[in-house]
Formats: sequence, structure tokens, C-alpha cells
Amino acid sequence: MLLHFIERDALHLLSAASEGAPLDHFLPLLQEDLLGIATLNYDTLVESAGRAHGVRVSTGAEEWDGGFRWRFADDAVRLLKIHGSFTWRPSKPLDGGGGGVPNIGLYEMSAVDEPAPNNRVDSTLIFGGQVKLTPHGPFPALMRQFADWLEQADVIVAAGFGFADEHIVGAIRRWASLDANRKMIIVDPYPRTTGPFVGDTYGGFCTRCGRDTEIPSAAYLDTQLPLGRTASTFSSKASSPACPHSSERM
Repeated sequence: MLLHFIERDALHLLSAASEGAPLDHFLPLLQEDLLGIATLNYDTLVESAGRAHGVRVSTGAEEWDGGFRWRFADDAVRLLKIHGSFTWRPSKPLDGGGGGVPNIGLYEMSAVDEPAPNNRVDSTLIFGGQVKLTPHGPFPALMRQFADWLEQADVIVAAGFGFADEHIVGAIRRWASLDANRKMIIVDPYPRTTGPFVGDTYGGFCTRCGRDTEIPSAAYLDTQLPLGRTASTFSSKASSPACPHSSERM
């Protein structure tokens, strides 16, 4: 019970911090031709940016039918929230459900404390801590969709990810090891030069590659680091690396 109250207060703080946050920097991302945007964050900043700029964003929460596939609304930017969202409510009754097992879908609300249309105030559906690999709810479908995107992508752009989530890192390693032409672009304007790298995007990546004490300086361009059978290239801002338009990106 105490954990529930702590989680609720933390989500309210996160929601409050999101209100009034700058959103314009999301616009180029929303306008880019991508397979989709995958995030581990629970907040709704990307959705808010879409509303502010007249861009439709679909998380697929309302479209989920309780099965093993994740679907998105048509003609929308696809946002895959792999760890859930503080606006999802697991209380939407669905038709079907063989063997008398109820088939429960998701309501997607606009605020952390907004009740579902059936007036149930269920716990927010988020996956964190020890339940990040749960077989329950939409998590298997979310991870399957992430894997489907990886199979189609030639380039991954990673921003704000510390490479600490084993299930995500493992999927990226498999993706990289299957094709030496695949590339990852890591966006980190302020990389640390020495450890520890907890919460650091580029440092976290280097740690995963066995560089746990220091990382290449931005003064040295095109530093190769092993990731599976391929390598990742780190370039400073001066090199302005760009994603090839002929490649599928996520």
C-alpha cells in the first residue's frame, strides 16, 4: 500500500513537471519520415507536442485488442511506449476472450488522475522495476512491435537512453549482429568523459561495449566501438552525421 502511494505521488510530480514544458524541439521529430518513435518514458510530452503543432500521434493503446499484436491509428505518427504510460487504464472490456477469460483492453486518458469512461480509477499501467519483463497485459505485444521495427530498420537514432534496460539492449544487440551495414546514431550533447555513466546516453552505450572507465573524446571523430558483429560510430557535432534518406529509420 505504501508503495502505491509513493508511485502515485511520483507520477503526479512527473505530470506536473511536464505541464508547461517546452515542446517545439519535438516538431522536427514528428515531421520526420520514420518507422516510428520508441520510448521508455511514461510522460506524455510527445503526445502534447503533437497536439500543440497539429500532428496526430497514436500510441496504439486504444487500438490494442488484448492480443499479441500492437496496432496504431492510421495516418498518425506512431509512438511506441514500451514501458507503458501514466495515462493508460487497464479496464476496457473487449469482446472475445475464449474459455470465459475476460479480454481487457486499455483506455487512454489525458491526465494521470483522470478516471476511465467506466468510472474506474485503476492504477496507471506502467512497467518498471521488477515487472519490466512481465508476460501480462500489453507488454508482450509492445515488445513484439519493437522487434518488428528493428527488423525493418537500417538506422537507429538513440537519445536519452542510458542502455541500462537489458531487454532493450539485448534486442538492439541482436539487431546489430545480424547485418554489418546497420548503424546507430547516438545523440548526446554533453557526454561524460569518465565514469560512472549511470543515466548517460553515450557513456551508457560505451559501458555496454566494454569501455567502463573512459569514453572516446569528441575531438576524435569516427571512433569505432563493437556492438555484436558490427560497430557504432561516434562523431562530434562538427561532423553533423545524417541518416541516409534511403534507409528505414526509427
